[in-house]
Amino acid sequence: MEQMIAAFLGGSAASALISGLFSLLQDRLRRGKRRSDTEQALVDGMQFILLDVIAQRALRYIQAGEAELHDKQLLRRMHQVYHDGLGGNGNLDALMEQVDRLPVRLESWCAAERGED
Repeated sequence: MEQMIAAFLGGSAASALISGLFSLLQDRLRRGKRRSDTEQALVDGMQFILLDVIAQRALRYIQAGEAELHDKQLLRRMHQVYHDGLGGNGNLDALMEQVDRLPVRLESWCAAERGED
């Protein structure tokens, strides 16, 4: 069960889910409605989940010394949602700067271009 949750949270589906929930909350705020306790709990929960997922992925890429372009882009988007949308506190900024400096691994892209994927 934990592996299924980790796989879900580690993929694009988690990013889409979090972005969707965040969009709903933003829309509600734009209409001038205050967040309920439940909505605030959802925002807090999304912050904690994103903090954990972003930190784990960033550290994995840094340890590997490289990351695929898609992975870097997805991580950047998750960080943007965490930092700008959910009011993250900047704790991940240093990690993200390190990820941004990593070289892009082209192995998978080259294999797909050759029809090996």
